[in-house]
Amino acid sequence: MGASHKLVREVECILATKQTKRISKQYLVKWKGCHPKKSKWVKLVHLDHLPKMVKKFEQEHGQEMAI
Repeated sequence: MGASHKLVREVECILATKQTKRISKQYLVKWKGCHPKKSKWVKLVHLDHLPKMVKKFEQEHGQEMAI
């Protein structure tokens, strides 16, 4: 497993989503045990083993986009 997957296992929750023309969809994730200010934008591909978390976020927040 790559380093990105090691970090993804420590995701506490998804806070927001964004998509730009140059970058694929990204999710703002809060890491377990870290202050929310340390949240990072992560590409969907790096959350591929957390489909339930992504699906739940999408269902609860729909097409809301971060500013």
